[in-house]
Amino acid sequence: MRAVSSPPSAACPGTSTSVVPSTTTTTGVPYRPGDMPTGNTVPVGSVVVTTTTATTAPPAPAFSIVPESVSINDGAEFTSSPKVAVAIVGPGVWKGTMGAATRAELSNDGGFKSSKFFDLVDSKATIDWMFESSRQGTFTKILYVRFWNCYGAPAFGSSNLSDDIIFDNTKPIIDEIQAFASSARSSVEVMSSKGESAKRANVRLSVRGGDSISGVGSIEIRTSARREAANVALGGAAGSVSSKLRNIKKTIILSTTAKRLQVRLVDRAGNGSIWRTIAVRR
Repeated sequence: MRAVSSPPSAACPGTSTSVVPSTTTTTGVPYRPGDMPTGNTVPVGSVVVTTTTATTAPPAPAFSIVPESVSINDGAEFTSSPKVAVAIVGPGVWKGTMGAATRAELSNDGGFKSSKFFDLVDSKATIDWMFESSRQGTFTKILYVRFWNCYGAPAFGSSNLSDDIIFDNTKPIIDEIQAFASSARSSVEVMSSKGESAKRANVRLSVRGGDSISGVGSIEIRTSARREAANVALGGAAGSVSSKLRNIKKTIILSTTAKRLQVRLVDRAGNGSIWRTIAVRR
């Protein structure tokens, strides 16, 4: 989506300028053909053609308001990148008519001291937006939005909107990991490396670790960098990070013939810990 520097000031789409002819019949003192008229003397019944310029607007549309909204990363709670996708819908009436939003102003500052303008299509747009950089850690990032119509005035029925997302670029940490042969029933299958026995065997994997910001979202297990990792998602209610997610101790029964496993934690913002390699004790 192209950024522009300011609200529009040109005529709105749908308006037009036209020249309208009109006729006026004048009166005056009669004179004979060949005489030179004097003063306001003009031939009786003379027709003078004049023109006037008129700007016409399209007829007022039916009163149909488009609900306004703004959503960062499709409503995600966390992000590991300062670059996000913003979906916005401006207020107003449909299809670029007089009150509709035709541009959106976005800013990291609630006072809009530093902002950018973006064109809208049918009062909508999806915009790539970059939040200001932060120190290592987590910060709540807030995006502010307001809407303008094609006359450079606030869009009809508009109000300033905002949405926020938690920026987390810290990696989770594995504190302890163990892997033992097990006779328990497996719940997760891990692809073994090429050349290993096809006979399946179960492994009890225990992982202890944590993430202090967004919490641990999943555990990934693989047998090598060339193999697809199995993903074990961990629970957690949206909108809250429980102590169980910040500090986890999880036991998983795997189905694999691998002698070594590679394990990492992934937090709810998408940051992955370093891969830890563990030998399976059989």
